[in-house]
Amino acid sequence: SINHTYHLIPREMADTGAAGRGGGRGGGGGSRGGRRRGGKGRGGGRGGGDAQAVERKMREEVPADAIGFVDTHVHLDTLCDRARVSSYTGLVSKMHGFHARYEGCVGIFSDPGSLSPSFGLWPDHLAQPGVYGAFGCHPLHAAHYDERMEERIRECLLHERAVAWGEIGLDYSHLKFATKEQQRHALVSQIAAAVACRKPIIIHSRDSAKDMQDILKEHMPREWKVQIHCFSDNIEVAKYYLTEFPNAYLGFTGMLTFRSAQRLEEVVRYAPLNRLLLETDGPYLLPEQVGGKQPCHSGFCVYVAEKIAALKEIPVEEVYRQCRENTREMYGI
Repeated sequence: SINHTYHLIPREMADTGAAGRGGGRGGGGGSRGGRRRGGKGRGGGRGGGDAQAVERKMREEVPADAIGFVDTHVHLDTLCDRARVSSYTGLVSKMHGFHARYEGCVGIFSDPGSLSPSFGLWPDHLAQPGVYGAFGCHPLHAAHYDERMEERIRECLLHERAVAWGEIGLDYSHLKFATKEQQRHALVSQIAAAVACRKPIIIHSRDSAKDMQDILKEHMPREWKVQIHCFSDNIEVAKYYLTEFPNAYLGFTGMLTFRSAQRLEEVVRYAPLNRLLLETDGPYLLPEQVGGKQPCHSGFCVYVAEKIAALKEIPVEEVYRQCRENTREMYGI
């Protein structure tokens, strides 16, 4: 099995970010019943948010039959670390719950340390209601990718709540961590492994659109389910994914709420609602409305949903309904 000498993502790497426009690696189940349920770190919020308004938003009541949401991309290990808790239940308790619509999340475990059965916390996270997992080797760790790591990822994906291989991809903004060649090798190898395991794929792409398009077209079956996580490219790139890959979904985070997000706003107006997914990339990419230095948690998906509704000029309930269905289609949850 894998050599457990790998380390968690360096703080320098986490803070400069893989999805990182404005602050970070940017890069289920429970009844809602009208109850009030609670309520990123560093995450990219611009300026100071209204703390009381955020608290009211997290504690707002919703009808018993309101449609919920799943945060399709959150780094639970890092979020717990930033929140200074040791477990998912501790996280929920400290945040006083997330939001009444919150149903669950897909936790991302893509650095070598988080994959370790002795060091990683993922088995405890996945034991909680509504929590699912995705496993892979992040491009910034591609220098460490080898057969032993692939074996460990495959072992993790045997868990009944493991729903995808990822996040994997290309990140040309931090080549001091892994060369382009190392990243491309790890990506191609993992695409093949994910297809062999019959698992959907979660893609991370930063400053690498052309290479990413070429690799996916050559190595991933056209009909494969894939989430382009924390989408941050232009409308032409979005059109390519949505046209070339009929089961591709674009994931949007709190970055969509930034004042500088005009390019993403154009993409959201263009993209069909049935091809969008809600995510936070927590603890990174704190929505504009929140501000401050708290970690971004899954409850803040509500700000992404509301921004999508505003851009498309449709009721937010329609966004929740379709994105929840999209999550079922993509991950079976």
